[in-house]
Amino acid sequence: MLFNSLVFLFGFLPPTYLVFWQLRTKNQRYFWLAITGYIFYSFWDFRFCALMLFTTLTSFIAGLGLLRWDDAARRKMCLVASITVDLLMLGFFKYVSFILESAGSLASLMGFHIDMPALAIILPVGISFYTFHTISYVIDAYRGTIVPTRNFLEFSCYVSLFSQLVAGPIVRFRQVEADLERIAQ
Repeated sequence: MLFNSLVFLFGFLPPTYLVFWQLRTKNQRYFWLAITGYIFYSFWDFRFCALMLFTTLTSFIAGLGLLRWDDAARRKMCLVASITVDLLMLGFFKYVSFILESAGSLASLMGFHIDMPALAIILPVGISFYTFHTISYVIDAYRGTIVPTRNFLEFSCYVSLFSQLVAGPIVRFRQVEADLERIAQ
């Protein structure tokens, strides 16, 4: 769904806006914005929303670990595990086909015939965007730049917030944290 499409302008945005202002609590608004974010991403292919949920859960749990543990080893484990999971997921969708094709071509140049599997991997819309959102969140939490949220709805809202796509570069959690806190005012 494009931001300038009729579906977005007249079918998606008005109900998103109107319902948001009818809700009174932070959690209701976080939930609504997270759901509308998932709906926005699902217009391309709803099955890939599970990936966004997975990376959201991974980074949220890492953030909770960073809140809980003070010792350097456990904190580093939270950082490394979360980033590794995110980058493996991103790398699979973006680069596995390229790596397999390149390996097959290189083998052919060297005189070897290897039947590399032809994978038709579809790149999920926004995967780089929300993956780097979650990675920047965990890095900022690890460095102490932000205090990780204990509210899963708030974090889900941050990751899936469709309106951030027009911002261009990655919008860090600390840049929207105050706005998310004031969401019910």
